[in-house]
Amino acid sequence: MDSETEKFFYGTWKVENLLGFANSYNDASEYPTGQNVIGDEILIKKDSFLSKGFEHYPVYQYQLEAPLYNITEVH
Repeated sequence: MDSETEKFFYGTWKVENLLGFANSYNDASEYPTGQNVIGDEILIKKDSFLSKGFEHYPVYQYQLEAPLYNITEVH
């Protein structure tokens, strides 16, 4: 990954808009539409990934050490 991409990619990401949410368990009471992620954060670093900021969705809370990122260009 080049240095410009690193500057863009790594850091703290905050959810401001919701474009969609997969009801992976099809349980509308627990995972209605994902609206509770607005304002939550994930942290992406070169040597770790942390999504513990998804407070209302424990199933999506991960902490990974030495993750492998794959960035694909989409046209």
